[in-house]
Amino acid sequence: MYERSAIVLERYFDKIFGENKENNLKTNYGNYTRIIEELKEYQRIIEEEEKVIRKFDEIAVEMEKIQKEQSEIHESNLEMENERNRLFNDLGENPNTLDNKLKKIEDVLEENNEKLKKLREDYVKAMVIFIERQKERFFSAINEPSIAALSIATRPDCLEKKVLDILSELNLIKPVWVELGLQTIHESTAQYIRRGFDLECYTDAVAELHKRNIDVVTHMIIGLPFETEQMIYDTAAFIGNMHSEGIKFHLLHVLSGTDLETEYKSGIFTLPTLEEYTRLLIGCIRRIPESTVIHRLTGDGNKKYLIAPEWSADKKRVLNYITNEFKKQNLIQGDLIKI
Repeated sequence: MYERSAIVLERYFDKIFGENKENNLKTNYGNYTRIIEELKEYQRIIEEEEKVIRKFDEIAVEMEKIQKEQSEIHESNLEMENERNRLFNDLGENPNTLDNKLKKIEDVLEENNEKLKKLREDYVKAMVIFIERQKERFFSAINEPSIAALSIATRPDCLEKKVLDILSELNLIKPVWVELGLQTIHESTAQYIRRGFDLECYTDAVAELHKRNIDVVTHMIIGLPFETEQMIYDTAAFIGNMHSEGIKFHLLHVLSGTDLETEYKSGIFTLPTLEEYTRLLIGCIRRIPESTVIHRLTGDGNKKYLIAPEWSADKKRVLNYITNEFKKQNLIQGDLIKI
């Protein structure tokens, strides 16, 4: 009976591990035991990761709360701006009454801006705590032999000194590059999309990162509401002039359940077609230095929530079209840069 059981087990191990008949049961059993131990170790790592994630839940909730408050204040500012514009257009308004109303609006805007400043400070503090807690994991990851470099995506207003110091330490071990979501250089658009930081914040962040020999990858969006063709090209050229080592191009996606969906469906703005997007993309590439690495030509919106543009859902078709246009036009990166 035991002999028959051994034969059955050998056949089982042979099927599972692909061992040949020359290997004996003892060898196969050893392999099986090793795999079980590896699975246990993997499970242990997963459980440790879950513990770490639970530790971060509290701070993540705090950061989300801050972002929500920021959004509410931005909406209040927009309402105040609209009210101020309405008052300026109301020529029948009594001058004294108008002055009082405008004064109240200015007071609200000033108070809101102070709140935003405080919220930004709170957000940075929360981010620093988060980074400190992540520090051990970052160093563990970058010291892994199979890791060639570390890429970290963040916001320019989250790069305070303590964070920069940690990035500098990591960069001494292996290359680190930091991805920053600029999206546009135009303040009117930045306010419209509620970016939450000004252009100077981005330029300061890039300067601080370069000072520490850390490469920067900048994100920009093509097709933002109300931006002209020239405005889009100006953003690309600006990124090039900032010597950003890399760039990621995105198209604007309208997702369900967002303010953009409401405004898009009301016809306030339109989105570029695939042909228009490709033309604008080519124009941007011709305005960035040849040394700038292009990490992405187009982004993906979650298909489950994607409202527009529908053509972006067919990634293969999009990339094939862009590639063919590049070849057809004999695209040369940076050929429109004025020396």
